[in-house]
Amino acid sequence: MFHDVNPTLLPRIARRTDSKILLVVMDGLGGCIVPGTPTALDPTFVPAYAKLADLCRSRGADGEAVAVLREGLVRNPRAATLHHALGLALVRQQQKTDSLAELRAAAELAPESGRFAYVYAMGLDDAGRTGDALKVLDAARTRHPYDRDVL
Repeated sequence: MFHDVNPTLLPRIARRTDSKILLVVMDGLGGCIVPGTPTALDPTFVPAYAKLADLCRSRGADGEAVAVLREGLVRNPRAATLHHALGLALVRQQQKTDSLAELRAAAELAPESGRFAYVYAMGLDDAGRTGDALKVLDAARTRHPYDRDVL
């Protein structure tokens, strides 16, 4: 249904809507991922990278998801959401050492997110670093005493 969309209209569509519409349009263009599309539309729009990576993941293309997230981080290196998503994608690819670095970055860049701290702590525990995991959880509980993610 979107096959006849004029490509020059895509930036206007993306600016007026959220990334869900962008992904529907991209998915409608033959079902393939167009590398660099989020960047071409707005290189600072972090949700576009996250949604595109999620679309890749849902299709079983974890490698493409990692590439999209890394591209987003080149342009938005302080985007905690992208570090978190990349950490999870790397876990799915059994790259646990690399995933811990990304999960740590997410937790450090967004200390207001108890969830990011919790996931990082679980990764540390899985890597056999239970003592470090408990320190991360204790710090998160101190910062977020009523957050269900860290209780």
